[in-house]
Order: sequence, then structure tokens, then C-alpha cells
Amino acid sequence: AALKDDLHLTVPFSSLHNFHHDSFDQSKLMEFLQKYEFKAIQSLYTKEYGIQFLKKKQNNSSSLSKSKRKTEDEIDDNELSESFGEAADVIEVEEQEEENYLPLSDEQFSVLIPPGVTVVRNKSQALAAKKILLSLTDRYHAIDTETYGIDVKKESPGGHGMVMCASIFCGPDVDFGNGPMLWIDNLDECEGTLKEFKDYFETTNIKKVWHNYSFDRHVLYNTDQINCLGFAGDTMHMARLDDTSR
Repeated sequence: AALKDDLHLTVPFSSLHNFHHDSFDQSKLMEFLQKYEFKAIQSLYTKEYGIQFLKKKQNNSSSLSKSKRKTEDEIDDNELSESFGEAADVIEVEEQEEENYLPLSDEQFSVLIPPGVTVVRNKSQALAAKKILLSLTDRYHAIDTETYGIDVKKESPGGHGMVMCASIFCGPDVDFGNGPMLWIDNLDECEGTLKEFKDYFETTNIKKVWHNYSFDRHVLYNTDQINCLGFAGDTMHMARLDDTSR
């Protein structure tokens, strides 16, 4: 399987720690993750598995009283090294990730792009895609966003949440360069790409269909003061009209 392959997981990845399995060599697992640069899984394993493993070890130790048991934040590097052996150095990946972060080049990123998806990561790509979008006044444009910086269970999108990416689809006959599905990256080194589409989102000449429009409108304004206009539909509310139990 390659990174660009769409693999269906029958269970959420976060629930895998609930499964019972035979014991295994944790240092070999960590070495494997490090060798093949599975940094996200390294980080998750360290937080969800490694720390829990250490806590279990401490709880079973007769020499460690309840009053002396350490919290997750107090577990030191020596204890991690004891548990994971030579692979312990990868446990620091999450802490070092930001300062050691190297942005992907367009060439490196291109191997991750699924067929039919045109990715926009810089100003020149944004201007080329926007020119095509603004010319498509004879059809509906389906738009959606993904966000960060908001706890949707506790906060409203009014003043909370930023757009990390947006996707647009105008029909299978449109080609933005690598296919009809347009994906705008606005995260990390690509931050600021979205604002190049400000006049597109604000024009009334384009009929735009959203999924939970009120949320997307707020977060787009939070990100680049984009005042979305040209509203033509909301598929979330359409679905409720079709089936009120949803």
C-alpha cells in the first residue's frame, strides 16, 4: 500500500488500544515506525501506548507507593529508555517536530495526491485555479472546509476556528490541472493561499452550495475576513428536509 492509497479501516484507529493482542517487542515496533517515518503513528503510540505501558509498570511495582507514582508529565527520559531500548530517541519526535519541521516540496507532495485531485499550495496555483472558477458561472459550486483551533462541543465558530483547507467541486468535466476536484491547502507553509480566493468567495456571480454553511461562513471570516456571498444551498439542511430523523 502506498501513502496515496485509500485504505478503509473498519474501526477507528484511536480504538485499537482496546483490542487484546499477544505481547510483542515494543522496541522493534518503534524502530520500524522510525525507519519508515511514520511520525504521526510514532507520536500517537508514544502518547497512547508508551505512557500507558509505563504507568502499568509503575502500578504493578511493589517498590513504588501510591504517593510516589508519577504523572504522565513527570515520566523522565531514563524510564522511556528502559521501556523502549534503542528506539527511545523517537519518543522525542513530537516535542522536536516543530523546530525540526521541514516543509514538503511540491515534488514530494505530488506523490501523495490522489488521481483527479488538483492541489493548490501557492499563489500562482491559486490564481490559475481561481481564473477557472470565476469563469464557471453556469453551474453550482460545491464547497467544504476543514478547520482547526475550535472545540465544536464547547465553542461556536463565531470568533473560533481557522480554515486549514478547502475543497471545491464544479463537475466532472472541469479540469483544474490534475482533475476536477480542487483542494486548497492553507496550513503551515501554505498559510495565506486561501486569501487569494477571497474575491471568488465574495462574488455573487457564482452559485455556491455548502454543507453547514453557517459554520463555514464563520471560519472563513475568522481566517481571512472573507465575507461569503452567492449562497445557493446547504446540503446539511437539504438532508434534514429529506429525512427529518437525521
